[in-house]
Amino acid sequence: MKIFLIVVLLPFFLYGERITLYGILKEKYRAPLLRFYNEDYGYIDCPIFGVNTPDNVIKTNCEIEPRKFKKMAFYSKLYMQRTLYLEQKYRIDIADNQCILYNGGKIYNSQLISSGNGFVTHLRPTPIEFERFKDRLIREEGRARKNSKGLWHEWEKEMMCLKNEARL
Repeated sequence: MKIFLIVVLLPFFLYGERITLYGILKEKYRAPLLRFYNEDYGYIDCPIFGVNTPDNVIKTNCEIEPRKFKKMAFYSKLYMQRTLYLEQKYRIDIADNQCILYNGGKIYNSQLISSGNGFVTHLRPTPIEFERFKDRLIREEGRARKNSKGLWHEWEKEMMCLKNEARL
């Protein structure tokens, strides 16, 4: 019961203020949604700030063949599985219930975008603390697209369609 209350009430306490904490990765739902455990706060569902991936898109109006779409989702999820490990401790910055995840010395949000396995999304209002980081993600995505990295190499048209649809 205590853990349930912490998980349900945590977003209300974290809204508006920025905190930094360490958590153990417990579940990987999709690339932009992870679940961590912290001794003080319990379980934390952590949506990754500014990042979306094809495996997170449930329904789309884009003209993408189902076979291509499954391949895109598979490769973006595979990248996440190869870079993040369960039961490992990660540093997390949280503001307005959005997270910046540090994977060793690298910022995972930026790592996912620069590898070409995700795209920048602007679905939520940007926390003031993350405003300068948003510009960095946009630059990283531009470089990945220009250099045809990851999913941008084979499916640039499809990725642009998903990115534009995610802005709505």
